[in-house]
Amino acid sequence: MKKIVVVSSLAIVIAGGAAAVPYYSGDKVESSINTVQTLRRGAVSLSYEANSYERGYLNSSADSTLAVSVADEVVRFAVEHEIEHMLVPQVRSTFRVLPEGDGVQRALYEFFGDQPVLITDTRMTTGGATVAATMPEVQGMLADELTRLSFGGLNGNFIYGGDKLAGTIDVQPLSMFEGEMGLVIGAQQLQFENREVSELVSPGEASYSLERFEWRDADGVIALDKVRVTSSQSVNADLIGSEMLMEVASLETPKGHIDDLSLSMGLDNFHRDLMEFLAEMEQNAPEDLENFNIAPEVFEPMLVRFLESAPGYDMQFVLGPSTDSRMALNWDMLYSKPEALEIDLDQPMSLIAGIDTTVLLTFKPEFINEVAELTGGVFGSAEEINAMLGMMEAEGYLSRDDKGYRVKLGFQGGNLTVNDVPRPELMMMLAMLAME
Repeated sequence: MKKIVVVSSLAIVIAGGAAAVPYYSGDKVESSINTVQTLRRGAVSLSYEANSYERGYLNSSADSTLAVSVADEVVRFAVEHEIEHMLVPQVRSTFRVLPEGDGVQRALYEFFGDQPVLITDTRMTTGGATVAATMPEVQGMLADELTRLSFGGLNGNFIYGGDKLAGTIDVQPLSMFEGEMGLVIGAQQLQFENREVSELVSPGEASYSLERFEWRDADGVIALDKVRVTSSQSVNADLIGSEMLMEVASLETPKGHIDDLSLSMGLDNFHRDLMEFLAEMEQNAPEDLENFNIAPEVFEPMLVRFLESAPGYDMQFVLGPSTDSRMALNWDMLYSKPEALEIDLDQPMSLIAGIDTTVLLTFKPEFINEVAELTGGVFGSAEEINAMLGMMEAEGYLSRDDKGYRVKLGFQGGNLTVNDVPRPELMMMLAMLAME
């Protein structure tokens, strides 16, 4: 399974990394290709190192090595660059899997051999460049002679200029099977625009779509149908806001299916200092984090500025149409410093007074049958779930009307409410648990 996940993720990772391959002309090409470069984003990192550069008058050539790391798997590629020094300078780069190592590296080489796995064509523009990336269609058996791989190829286009980077990656369907067990990943598309590439936290937008994902085994099929994710981030002076929406047309399991799922999240007034600090931590390798300065005198002032900015968070998870959902979960949270109090990180209990949060869960009776069917009775039968809900209603934790069930939890100014009714005994229990 791990091998399948790593191989299927390499398509987008490699094409995205192509935008980071040096693409200058003349003297800039030579100096850039000969510079060691590293890019890290969470569990994914790219490492580039030059091997040779042969300069010519009209044409030059170079060789380099690109290492792509996904989690704890590393795949290394030999890269050949052909540079044309024309009015519009052009760099054509060809990527091949190096014949070394084991695991995914060896499996990929034995499958692809010496044929190119990626070709990029970079053309200089005024103040930037355009990059076109192509991954050819492939199919066949992997070296274990048990795994069948079929991949329809990939095309990507990137535009870089000034401090902006934008691109589109179209990935054709991929399937990978060992006997009757395996996965099918339908057509994918990724679009993005980053308007301040040089900044750790920058404004921009991105969207991702997946036609269908299937996992097949002896138990049946688990599938996601028509997945779409959109996100945006804004930067206003020292404050950052972001929004994300994920929509899934259908979730299918051997036990049943649920249609029309959506998840949205939003952040507001997140202070830039803390976000850049966390982004910088993310870019460090795990072995380098021990040298990262997270001393209280560095971290605490940023945390205070973060809380003083009145940060807010909201989340909504919905099953069914938004106007007539079968289940909806809403969570809003805001931190606002009380006027009479100063933020004191040494007194965490005093910070509670600034928290204002509400969680609201609503669902219809028919949703209970869906849960029982989809989970195969893991949480009990529909009758058993209804009995448990009846007990919760009797205790005041749940209310019911002609529209269905409703649970509302609130916490404002240090007071806890359940369905708008103060519950000091619950607050006391939570305080005792926190003190322990």
